Amino acid sequence: MIRYTIYQKNPASHYVYIDMIVDGLATEELQLQLPAWRPSRYELGNFAKNVKRVDIFNERDEAIPFQKINKDLWQVTTKNCRTLKVTYSYYAAELNAGACFADDSQLYINPVHCCLYVVGRTNEPHQVELKIPENYKIACSLPRKGFVLTATDYEELVDSPFIASAGIQSDSYAISGTTFYLHVNGECRPDFEKLK
Repeated sequence: MIRYTIYQKNPASHYVYIDMIVDGLATEELQLQLPAWRPSRYELGNFAKNVKRVDIFNERDEAIPFQKINKDLWQVTTKNCRTLKVTYSYYAAELNAGACFADDSQLYINPVHCCLYVVGRTNEPHQVELKIPENYKIACSLPRKGFVLTATDYEELVDSPFIASAGIQSDSYAISGTTFYLHVNGECRPDFEKLK
């Protein structure tokens, strides 16, 4: 399983911090890739431009060598390592339906923008733990326990944007046995009956 922890240090800065844990290493090198694509968008993106300060450590908390191969691919030396911890920050200041945005009232994450993947290990489960205020609610299609979201693989993760905020208002309706959810965030009074 690949695990991520996402948190903020100074919400007003728009930075989110990501700790990525990769267990079960069996090779002397691996590659970490950030996509340049987004589900349902037929265009290339440069999401890596928002990645800042990458550091990589082994299970003994020792820094290990890596190099950036191109704009969104990192090559890591994993000889004698069983576990990697990859830490980086991501500038999340684009408030639209497809990007990432973080401030002192919400955390909106589109994982395809900011979650690195291990080349060759995308078919494993991927888990995201959110370090967020206790009063935050989460709107996401992934199954969750508390503030932990779990995807069956990387593809499901990047198809599952999520928002966390204290201001989320929700409702649902069912058609032919399928439940649809409506989530609204912000200072408004949605007319859910009219929306449905």
